[in-house]
Formats: sequence, structure tokens, C-alpha cells
Amino acid sequence: MQVRLLGPVELWDGAVSVPIGPRARAVLAALALDPGRVRSVDRLIEAVWGERAPTTATAQIQACVSALRRAWRLAD
Repeated sequence: MQVRLLGPVELWDGAVSVPIGPRARAVLAALALDPGRVRSVDRLIEAVWGERAPTTATAQIQACVSALRRAWRLAD
């Protein structure tokens, strides 16, 4: 599995791009920019929304991480 950041942000399984939503792509990019490190939810919220985060931002980040995990498992 590859994470591609130049051009469209995507998960690539070697043959096809694994579909993920636009917000999940933003979370993936934030995580991929600092590989091997734990990123806090607050840091991910800042990366995705900046100072204009909605009140549901924590739940949305959790949903994105869950979607990324599912996509990663499906691609394996």
C-alpha cells in the first residue's frame, strides 16, 4: 500500500486507487506528512479546518480515521 501526496492524495494498492472521501484524504495527508508519529485529534482538526473547526470536528476526525482503516484493510 502506498500513500500518494503529489497530485491527488490517495491510497494506492499497486494497481488502483482506493476510494476515500475528501475529508479522509485531508486526514491521510496530515498523517502521512509525519510518518511514525502519533498525531492528536486536536492536531488533525487544526490540519483539516484550521481555526474554523465545526463543533462536530472530533467526531468527524474519528469517522475519517475509521474510514481510512477500513479502506486500508480492503486494499490488503
